[in-house]
Amino acid sequence: MSKLVSTPYDESIFAQYVRHADILRTWFVAYGVGGIVLFFAKDTAFTSIPKDVRLYISEWFMIAVAAQVVLAFFNKVYNFHLYQKSLIKPKTVLTEKDVRNNSRYFYFVDVLLDVVTVVSFAMASFSLFLAIRSMAA
Repeated sequence: MSKLVSTPYDESIFAQYVRHADILRTWFVAYGVGGIVLFFAKDTAFTSIPKDVRLYISEWFMIAVAAQVVLAFFNKVYNFHLYQKSLIKPKTVLTEKDVRNNSRYFYFVDVLLDVVTVVSFAMASFSLFLAIRSMAA
């Protein structure tokens, strides 16, 4: 059984990943919540869009925001579990196989929920584009 030894280089790569993931999640949530606020604020250009269309678009925004909240919760629980495990056993007892298996699962969940977010934002943005285009006609 080979033991995993992390290097400062590995840690700096992971730190960069965490930084970029946090920034992306912040933008996703800001875009989703901001879109909904714009639709329902008074005296905006969007108030002339029919309410049922605004609700439909808002649902797509909320799906995207919900996906990011679920992802943040999943990451929190998963990382807390790893933290608790590291208190019981030294970090070096994790084998390369353990890390590989956990990484695959972790990567799948991250990518899946990010795809749900991007598709939801694309649907909301495209629906908004169609609504604005139909008003201009």
